[in-house]
Amino acid sequence: MEKNIYIKREVSTSSSVQNIMSSIANKAKSPITALAKYYSIVLEREIGMKQTLLLLNAQIAFVFAVFPANIGFIARAVCCAWFVKAVLTCKKNL
Repeated sequence: MEKNIYIKREVSTSSSVQNIMSSIANKAKSPITALAKYYSIVLEREIGMKQTLLLLNAQIAFVFAVFPANIGFIARAVCCAWFVKAVLTCKKNL
């Protein structure tokens, strides 16, 4: 009498890894997507992901250029240059 036992085994495929990675990417993008919707409402036009990131860069550059009161002249000049570059890039791409 022949005795065979068959065991089912799930094989991890690359598609399941890709699904996990895309899920993580979507969760990471969700705050930026919400910010894009907010910018779209404020500006009264559709704003894409790249434009949202450019606006966010300009806001962060502004904070670093204006708020730190006790930084040196060179650091303040670098932050101001970053802010000017960010604003010009936003102007060019919006």
